[in-house]
Amino acid sequence: EEEGRTTVFAERGVWNRLGAYAVHVGLLTIFLGGFMTSRGFNGMLPVTPDKSADRMIQTVFNAENASTDFAVGQRELLLPFTVEGLDIQQKLIDKTRGIDAGNTLDWLTRVRIHDHETGQKTDALIHMNSPYDYRGYRFFQASFNPLGSARTVKLRLTHLADGKTEDIEIERNGQTALADGTMVKYIEFNPHATFSQDGKIDFGSTEYENPAAHLIYVKPDGTEGDIWAFNKDFSQQVAAAPFLKSKFMNDPSYQAMLTDFEKVPLAHTLSVQYDPGAKVVYVGFTILCLTLIFVFFFSHQRLWIVVEDGSVHMGGDSNRNRLGFEDRARKVAA
Repeated sequence: EEEGRTTVFAERGVWNRLGAYAVHVGLLTIFLGGFMTSRGFNGMLPVTPDKSADRMIQTVFNAENASTDFAVGQRELLLPFTVEGLDIQQKLIDKTRGIDAGNTLDWLTRVRIHDHETGQKTDALIHMNSPYDYRGYRFFQASFNPLGSARTVKLRLTHLADGKTEDIEIERNGQTALADGTMVKYIEFNPHATFSQDGKIDFGSTEYENPAAHLIYVKPDGTEGDIWAFNKDFSQQVAAAPFLKSKFMNDPSYQAMLTDFEKVPLAHTLSVQYDPGAKVVYVGFTILCLTLIFVFFFSHQRLWIVVEDGSVHMGGDSNRNRLGFEDRARKVAA
């Protein structure tokens, strides 16, 4: 009260005026993360099941010692952890076709990260459009080895002693037990087996015309054996050649036939991006989004009511959403 009049002042959302400063804090945080990211690097890391790697391959420019017109070379960068390949999988559109990219829905790579500093083991899954972050490193699906293999094989094993058959399924580099206690281990897979003049099997192909699975078995009494499993058509071709039959189908205990298999590449290649500023950028994004929401969905509103000479005067302002403030003012007036 002063000079014969009474003034009532009210306001809400005073903090909204500080929103611009918070927005700038978010932007500066993003810029800081971007600067940290610019000091990162990229590389490639091949992943094969049951194999480990602690180095990634980086493509570099070497103008001084250039061996090509593009002055491109490679170098290995040591990682602060070891990546162990657990499993690779490829989801195909048509299982009767090959493993080319045009017939693929997704590539899945399962790895176990062994941290050198903490000693911890972390299992991770990396697949298409779903990278994995670990200690500033980001893993992406990049490419795959086009040579074919098999993630699992299904076999029909015949016991030659009594003629009984047994259907089994074995994962890549895995093993399973037969009814008599014999352990059968899956060693390797050849998608398109061809034979050289000396009777050896040639490996490495992108086609799946004559698939063959290599197995070993160990009986409960310690007897070991080495067997090959071909599909029905290819088994007939091998059996028709006496030299090949005696070498690949002459095991005295078991005869195996390949009934089915899950196609998969020989190896996957991951793109490794060292991005130390990723988390900082995410924090900046969070600050920016939250402050923009509070700044635009709330406003700083001020209202004056002045009583003077028997009259009541009311006015106010708002830094945004003027229409909403007018409705509020009308309710106060009413």
